[in-house]
This record gives sequence, C-alpha cells and structure tokens, in this order.
Amino acid sequence: MKTTDKGLTVWGLTMLALGTVIGGSFFLGSAIAIKAAGPAVLVSFILGGALVYFILFALSEMTVADAAPGSFRTFAQRAFGPGMGFAVGWIYWTGLVLAMSSEAVAVSVFLRIWFPQLSVPVVGIAIIIVITLTNLLGADRLSKLESGLAAIKLAAIIGFIAVALAIISGFIPRIPAAGFGMLADEPLFPAGLGGIAGSMLIVMFSYAGFEIIGLAASEAQKAYK
Repeated sequence: MKTTDKGLTVWGLTMLALGTVIGGSFFLGSAIAIKAAGPAVLVSFILGGALVYFILFALSEMTVADAAPGSFRTFAQRAFGPGMGFAVGWIYWTGLVLAMSSEAVAVSVFLRIWFPQLSVPVVGIAIIIVITLTNLLGADRLSKLESGLAAIKLAAIIGFIAVALAIISGFIPRIPAAGFGMLADEPLFPAGLGGIAGSMLIVMFSYAGFEIIGLAASEAQKAYK
C-alpha cells in the first residue's frame, strides 16, 4: 500500500482549506451575489454554510475512519464500484481546472484596477503557471506557504470589516458618519426568493475549496483531529 510522508499538521491543513476558499473569486463572486440578492445575501451565505457543514461533517467522518489517498473518489469507488470512482474523480478534476481558471481571471480583473494596461489572458496564464509550480513544492512546503497567504487574506477581511464599521460609526476623522440608519432604507429581500436562489449559485462557488480537508487528510500527521 502506498504511503505518504504525513507532512501536514492540523493547523496547516486548516489554513490550507481557508486559503483555498478565500480566493479572488470569493471577493469578486461576493459582489455578484450581493448585486443579485441585496442584503438577503446573508441568508444565502447562511444556507450555503449549513450545506457545506453537513457535507464536510460526512466527509470528515469517512476520512477519520479511513484517511486513504483519494478521499471521496476512493470512498465512491469502494461503495459504488470503479466506474463511479472514475466519474467522481474526473468530474472533480474538471471542476478544479475550471475553478483555477476563474480564480486567475478574478485576480487579473482586480489587478487591472491598478494596472489598466495589463492583459487579462496573459496575466491569467502567468498566474496558472505560478500556481502549478507552487503545487510541485510538496505538501509540507505548500501548507506553510498557504498558511502565510491565508493569514494575509484573513487579516484583509478583518481589516475591511473594521474600516466599514469605523466609517458607519464615524470613528475616522474628517469623514462624516454614514450611520446605521441607511441600512434600513434598503429592503431586506429586494429580489425576493429568486434573488436568494440565484445568489446561492455564486455563494456555493465561493465556498468551493473546503473539501481540500478531506483530500489532504492522507498527508496529515493526525488526520483524526
């Protein structure tokens, strides 16, 4: 039976999952979801988070029972045969390729805000090449790099929230307080249930990456944690 080096720690595995979820499409996709559902996008994120929780709970239980390489592809193969395992593996691989492309495009779009002369296709291809080379570093080095990047992205999100609250509350000098009253001017469900359902497509895509915990568990030192 093929074994792995078990180079991932629990912290590294957690930060790897967070770093995978929080990407360029997370920020760009959130803007699209907010435009579709308005303030009700909070409901979409709550529903999406609940769905992700149940999926991840089931995946974690199976992973703890058997932290075999292949994760859910292996589980599908054992439960339903090699055909199902083959289909699940290739469907997931195709999804990852498309997701990487969307992430590269999202980052390119953001970079063009500061550097309008950049070409989205060229920058996107360069990003994909860099990501591919980074993944060749190995699980241990990749987890350390991803942990650092995830910490930066988490700090950025916390910073955005802090600045927004400061602007609303009037804590920033020479900037008038926006006030929380303006939030009441916007209806909670401007697009109705259709807006929530439509934004769920983007929200679930934003959550993509959480399953990396199950995939990388075979590389973890203590997968049961």
